[in-house]
Amino acid sequence: MYEAARKSITLAFEKSDENDMPTDLDELFFKFEEARFFFPNEIPLFLDTLRKDIKTFLALNYAHRQNKAQIDTTQSVEYRKTLLDEETNILKLREALYSTRMSLPKIFGGVLDSNEVDRWPFQLASLLLSTVAAQSKRLRKRQ
Repeated sequence: MYEAARKSITLAFEKSDENDMPTDLDELFFKFEEARFFFPNEIPLFLDTLRKDIKTFLALNYAHRQNKAQIDTTQSVEYRKTLLDEETNILKLREALYSTRMSLPKIFGGVLDSNEVDRWPFQLASLLLSTVAAQSKRLRKRQ
């Protein structure tokens, strides 16, 4: 569930400039529903809120981009203010999702195996080092 939550937020950021709701989120949101059977009540409630926040962020972002494309920025001050207000709201939602993503280890810490929570920074570092090593090897082959 931790990984599904993390990936859903990352995917929302990556796909925020597309015109449709990413279908990859459907599978992740389905996993959120499965949490009801395996986790204490606070985790499914958190995941429900996260799903709503992601959908709201993406829907408002899509609507804003459509509004922006239809409005001539040389029009009245009211139109420009509307666009700026929308952008401010989207930025606040993005910041909230980012904060949520950063707090995921703490949120899931009580329900995940403590070894798993303690290991994830080392797994990330190991993945990063192996990626850098593979890139270096490819660069040496090109030379």
